[in-house]
Amino acid sequence: MTTRGSAAASHDLLLDRIMFEPPETEFHEPPWPSGLAPQPVHAALQADGSLPAADAVLITWTAAEKEALAYVLTPGVAADDWTQYRHDWTKYVGQLTDRSPAREAQCLGEFYMATIGRLRVCCLHSQLHPATDAATLPTAQLAAQAAAETGAKLIVTTGTAGGAGSGTVLGDVNVATAAASLFTTRLAGHPWSKETWPTTPLTAGQSSMLSMDVLEPLFAANSGRLPAQWAPRAPQVWYGDTVSTDFFAFEDETDHYGLAAYKPNIRDVEMDDAAVAYGLSAMAEPPPLAVARNASDPIMPGASEDDAKQAEEIYQQYGLYTTWNSAIASWALIAGLAED
Repeated sequence: MTTRGSAAASHDLLLDRIMFEPPETEFHEPPWPSGLAPQPVHAALQADGSLPAADAVLITWTAAEKEALAYVLTPGVAADDWTQYRHDWTKYVGQLTDRSPAREAQCLGEFYMATIGRLRVCCLHSQLHPATDAATLPTAQLAAQAAAETGAKLIVTTGTAGGAGSGTVLGDVNVATAAASLFTTRLAGHPWSKETWPTTPLTAGQSSMLSMDVLEPLFAANSGRLPAQWAPRAPQVWYGDTVSTDFFAFEDETDHYGLAAYKPNIRDVEMDDAAVAYGLSAMAEPPPLAVARNASDPIMPGASEDDAKQAEEIYQQYGLYTTWNSAIASWALIAGLAED
């Protein structure tokens, strides 16, 4: 178990990142464009335990990311008040390991509904993770299940990531053009272990809502919380590759993990997006996919144990604040559909 503002007791950098719960803080509501402010909507599970119908599903991953999504998209409804989701739990339980957060939580995740304009949004926090669960990749199954149950026209995977690519700083957002897997440890050797899935091209409305003319005042409402050392300028949006690994990897100036060599257009490294892309690709009629990731830890000088610990400390201190930016970018991806 974790306590608010502490890391998991595992002393495992990967699990610490997933389980860390930041302390509560003050969030200033951004100046949303007229008619597009997120509004929380209570909705129960369907009679069979499946998710409610939605136009879009936002999937996030860590406890801190769930907190950030609640601040931005379900204002007034705390993350702790989201509803547990367990549909077809028995199908998943055999795919969990002793390191699976879902085993401790006894659920697939938690959700809450919101509206953005005329669109209904299912905000879903996944307790499944490729790097902790079995090599059957239940995260991919969950993505397809959520898409099918909701009938969503858009799936967005969003949250924290290690920053990558020249010029990326803490708080920047990558709206990925592709999701690539680089599973080289416990998930190596599968057809999907080293593959790239393009995300869906942005619509005109999405591109418009992602412009800095729209996003800059929304980001600025809660600016000033990041250190100048790691965030020397205001956050901006990049359009590059997201790379998913099956262990806690991060970009550094020596490219120790070969991330930039694998994907020269890399802008972030995380552990989930490729599994979502793979799960959706197996559907007969997959919905569009988008990725919005924030740089919650910067490009590090090296890849030593001390560098890894510092990256984790930066995440725990500032990850909630940086994730507000990717939650806002996720809002823009959906608000753009409402404007098309």
